[in-house]
Amino acid sequence: MNQDQKNAQRILDFFRNNAAKEAGMYYTAYNVNTGMMAEWNVHNGPAVWIGIAMAHYTEKFNDPKYLESMIEIGNAIIKLQNRDGSIPMGPGDKTISTEHNIDDYVFLKYLGSKIQGNNAYKEASEKVAKWLKDTAYVKVEGRFIKGIWPDGTLDYGVATDVQAW
Repeated sequence: MNQDQKNAQRILDFFRNNAAKEAGMYYTAYNVNTGMMAEWNVHNGPAVWIGIAMAHYTEKFNDPKYLESMIEIGNAIIKLQNRDGSIPMGPGDKTISTEHNIDDYVFLKYLGSKIQGNNAYKEASEKVAKWLKDTAYVKVEGRFIKGIWPDGTLDYGVATDVQAW
């Protein structure tokens, strides 16, 4: 278990201390040897997955050392949130991904349960949940849409990469 914690810290410390970010979110890929950006996209999904990994670390090792980074990610996601509750892919990309919104919901709900005296994360997670239920879920087919294009058109492609959190 001790080695697991050291390995997790090594990876998460990179993101906390060294990874280049934009608007509080991480780029979609980094070179494993140099730590430099390998892709120049800034999407909420990868940032939230890093936040979820930090949350798992926090819970498994009872160590809040990544809380500040998680809050930074959460705040960045909330800044992107649309009035309907959906969260677009990132700054400058208005595409809405159902997969990313499910991840956003999970992460914001976690922060809402951990940060006392700040309901912003809980409220944001509830807005995402409403959007997922009212817009992204196709009840008659029992499935989620893939997302929404930047022009507002629903993408009815099958969302095969969504989570069942």
